[in-house]
Amino acid sequence: MYNFEALESILNDMDFKQLRGLQASDGHRATDEAIHFFVNQLVAFFSQSSEQPTPEELICFEALMKKITIKINEAEYAHYLNKYKNDTTGDYVGIEDQVA
Repeated sequence: MYNFEALESILNDMDFKQLRGLQASDGHRATDEAIHFFVNQLVAFFSQSSEQPTPEELICFEALMKKITIKINEAEYAHYLNKYKNDTTGDYVGIEDQVA
C-alpha cells in the first residue's frame, strides 16, 4: 500500500517560486532548498514499496503528478512573464497585454 503524503507535501508545502529563486550566470535556477525538498519527497515516495501499485494507486499517483506538473508550469510561466513584461526595447514589449 502506497502512502501519498510525500507527493501531497510537494503540492502543499513547496514554494514553487523557489524553482527560479537564485540568480545564475545564465538566468535563474532553483534554490538548493527547493531541489533538496523536491528530490527528498520523491525519493521518500518511490522508496516506500517494491510492490506493484494497485490500479487505484496508479490513478492517485497520476493525478498528483499532474497537479505537481501544473504547479511547476505555473511557476515557470509567472517567472518568464515577469522577466519579459519589463522589456521595453525588444520583441516582448506589451507581452502582458498579449497573454491577458
